[in-house]
Amino acid sequence: MGILDYFKRKSTDNSEENKTPEIKREPELYTQEEQEMVETFIHRSFGSFSEVFHEIYSPDIRVDIALIPPSPKREYYKLVTMGMGAHRMTVPEEFRLYGLERAELVMFLPPEWKVKSDEEVWRWPVQCMKTCARWPVTNQAWIGLGQVLRPGQAMHTQTGSNGFHGFLLQHAVTEEGSRPEMELKEGTSVHFYQMIPLYEEEIAVICRSHNPQTILRTFDDADRNYVLNTKRKNYGVPEKEEIRKEG
Repeated sequence: MGILDYFKRKSTDNSEENKTPEIKREPELYTQEEQEMVETFIHRSFGSFSEVFHEIYSPDIRVDIALIPPSPKREYYKLVTMGMGAHRMTVPEEFRLYGLERAELVMFLPPEWKVKSDEEVWRWPVQCMKTCARWPVTNQAWIGLGQVLRPGQAMHTQTGSNGFHGFLLQHAVTEEGSRPEMELKEGTSVHFYQMIPLYEEEIAVICRSHNPQTILRTFDDADRNYVLNTKRKNYGVPEKEEIRKEG
């Protein structure tokens, strides 16, 4: 798949005569049976959870997020969306045979992360997941493997000085090390994508090479679990320049 750079700002016209009347509609939701299937699949593939970040208001889709606590085997939090896949994305004609219309997102957070805090310094990963999950709905488009997402203000105003500017989507990995792909009862699939935080320079490397593996291959072993680390090395900056920055 090609690398697409989403969430770029669009010009807007705020004049009253150009405003389109807002059309209210019911949010797209999984059926009760589908919801139970998704929850069971997440339990089996990523780990048991008893807590969920429920949305209070859902204008289009309901993006609840399962919170899977650290375990002796996986010493980090796993956040998994539940609801994004209720919407069938508008996939390009050349990809429709692959059943890519439905997706859910996954992010890993370190064990010391204050996942239940309402402070922006801790809350921004959840907000970014929700923003990314809604982009296909609001833009009648799609997201998938190898794409770079830029959740705009949800990221820039809440990440502080850590410098991350976007996320790369890769196949998520289950507890057993396989790629999770869930078959819904009607025969459609739900794909689970890992959100890997990237620096601007790392995104630039991917855009130049048109291959996300170009940057991922440079990650040190400690960073290849893709757990969020706001102090990790910037692999898009030459080593000498990185040293000068630190100095």
